[in-house]
Amino acid sequence: MTQLPIDTKVKSIHDVFKDAHAFVVPEYQRSYQWGEAQVLGLVRDIYLSTFFISNSTNLDHEIRFLGSIITIIKNKGVDGIQYGSLQPNLLHHIVDGQQRLTTFSLLAAVILQKLRVIHEEVIQFHPDNEVKKHLDTVFLRYESHLKSIYAYTYKQTTEDVLLPAIIRAENDQWENHSGTFSSPVARTLYKYIHGLNEVTRVKNENKTNVVVMHRLLDQIANGEFPKNHDKDDSEEPYFYNPYEVVIRLKNQLWYGNYPNLDNAVLFELAQQQTPLLKLVRVLIFAHVFLHRCYVNHVSTNDERWAFDMFIGLNTSGIPLSAVETFRAYLLQKARVLPKNLSYEVTRQIQHLFIDSNSGIEPYFDRERKPNERAKRVKEYVTAFALYMDGKKVSYDLHDQRRYLKNLYDAELHQTTDYAEQQKKQLHFIHHMKIFTQYCVQHDALISQSTPVLQHLMQVDDFHRDASMLALGFLDDSNHVIVQPLLARFYGLVLHGQPHAAHEFVEVCLAVTAFFALWRPIRGTNGLPDTYRKLMNEYVSVRSEFQQWNSKIVKRFLLEKLTSQADNSSFDHTNRANWVAAATSIRAKRFKELSRFILLVVSHQTQQDPGTKGLMKEAAYGYQPYLTLGHWLSSDLKSIEHIAPQTSTEGWDKRLYDPQSNLVDSLGNLVLMPIDLNSSLHNNTWPMKWTYYRYLALGNPDLRAQFVEEMKQKGITLQKSTVQLLNHATYAGHMDPIVAVGMDGTWGADLVERRTKRMLEIFHDRMMQWLHVEE
Repeated sequence: MTQLPIDTKVKSIHDVFKDAHAFVVPEYQRSYQWGEAQVLGLVRDIYLSTFFISNSTNLDHEIRFLGSIITIIKNKGVDGIQYGSLQPNLLHHIVDGQQRLTTFSLLAAVILQKLRVIHEEVIQFHPDNEVKKHLDTVFLRYESHLKSIYAYTYKQTTEDVLLPAIIRAENDQWENHSGTFSSPVARTLYKYIHGLNEVTRVKNENKTNVVVMHRLLDQIANGEFPKNHDKDDSEEPYFYNPYEVVIRLKNQLWYGNYPNLDNAVLFELAQQQTPLLKLVRVLIFAHVFLHRCYVNHVSTNDERWAFDMFIGLNTSGIPLSAVETFRAYLLQKARVLPKNLSYEVTRQIQHLFIDSNSGIEPYFDRERKPNERAKRVKEYVTAFALYMDGKKVSYDLHDQRRYLKNLYDAELHQTTDYAEQQKKQLHFIHHMKIFTQYCVQHDALISQSTPVLQHLMQVDDFHRDASMLALGFLDDSNHVIVQPLLARFYGLVLHGQPHAAHEFVEVCLAVTAFFALWRPIRGTNGLPDTYRKLMNEYVSVRSEFQQWNSKIVKRFLLEKLTSQADNSSFDHTNRANWVAAATSIRAKRFKELSRFILLVVSHQTQQDPGTKGLMKEAAYGYQPYLTLGHWLSSDLKSIEHIAPQTSTEGWDKRLYDPQSNLVDSLGNLVLMPIDLNSSLHNNTWPMKWTYYRYLALGNPDLRAQFVEEMKQKGITLQKSTVQLLNHATYAGHMDPIVAVGMDGTWGADLVERRTKRMLEIFHDRMMQWLHVEE
């Protein structure tokens, strides 16, 4: 057999850099392009490994695979003489994996800096000298290992020289002065090596990533789940007990047996945040990063082989997901059956995955961007787990693979009869198919697909339209955790069960009302656990409670809102309490919720003749706004501040009091077309009133007459703005605002009263959606 000139080994990150010494990024490679999202993903991968260590029954299996890297080995003096006089004897040119390797080096530098800072705090303030002594020993070992990830050591007779472990061929030279490192990565690593590592001094393209790494490590040090604070995040937090990890890792974490350290960690756990606990959390992260994160390192001195391997390993650029590998597992289990039984199971599996109308793969492939597709796959598995048994499954690939396999094995547990095995396999596939059909048709529901709406034709127009609007609101609010619950009820619709469409609509409205009443008061705290408890006890496939219906769901949610199940004294169902607390809603923080409230209070309301500027309930059928068309309409997409956000001449100064911030409250907001919003935002009240009045007039003749009337008063409407106004629809919600009059006052008192009235109407309607008919 021919011996191929290729070496491939699965190695820890520490061993990859220890064995290779240093890497070169060739000229043909793109620049370093990883950003905040990728850094967060990597840090979370490492952090989740720590979480699994604290809960694992087999510690040896708790490793993290971070992909493959391919390098070409070149000799100094033959291929690499141009890279400086201090270059290593062997150079690894990176063919694939540059983004990962570079991020590893930057992260190692940041980790070490973080350890240095916290280690100094511990040494300065910790009373136990023995603990300090042991920590010094541990720190030196981590310092050595982390440095090897971002610093290459050139050995000299006098003293060793530390240089960046990764350089770029066209920009850098391995020489002992900073001017020879021009690429952003090498320059950043050089600064860390020589102590120029303050975040404020990292003034190049990698500053953002370094800042993100520092922030994420601060969160980890404080016992928090790593996240981006300024962005929505559907990933649920995971936490671990540092002492459990210390005990499980034993001398691996300390590189030796130090009982005093173990005892010190246990003692300080009760104190929550101490320098020692912060240090331990970062040390745990560093240990997992160095010794439990692995890559497959493929190296060769033959360039042709290296590129052949690159092409072979990167045909799609997308790693196999948990769902894709689970398909192979399903087929493997089907092949165990006799052929006469196996055929039907195999056929159903293929239909589940590839059917063009409701298959898993077409559903995933609707997302064209790889990162969006990967996100959809992960969300599918976490939602499917909630649908099946109310379990919490993370976005972690290994966790998702393990869950799907264990779930299926439990379905077939202790079943030896082949016919019974086939029945159970088909039963499982059926539920996965129902769940997938909901996911597929949910997209169609949001896009108002007529064939899908036919499933709900037996429901009256109002409730059907309102439920579609509710789905649009939940979707845009990224409230994905509620989808498994809706999928269970939609499954009844697909089965054609009596009254199933009505039940589905009732649950849509109930969960929307629950979310809308809960969110501004408690944020997202407790929401995942609430839905998980509901699914686990009553609605999931494996729940022992079989008589589930919309009344059960409503009672459960109402109980949560009235705080009967926790220690909170706040009752969301009490209108006065909720309205008083919800006045703090601001569009900047609750954009989708603010839009939803504005739409709900525009539905079947009219100008209150008793108080200009306020609305009141109108007759049934008057001015319907609760439709998905209204939610999706570009004419109602933007939230306009009636009084401008910045104080200008002519507006009530009390609106801009920083204590009340009334200018951002609901009473000062109105739904507008996006283009009109930008045209009107800084005008005076008379000018704004003129445009609002024009928009509220639906008749073209009346609009033309109104323009002439305004001209006689010295006000000319801009032609460009009038053109936008003429194309806008859904303007009935302007009536209460227009009723104030051009000569009226739009001030703080009116805005406060409007906010209160809007929230009262909204609360009443949400409670109607939660009402249980006995």
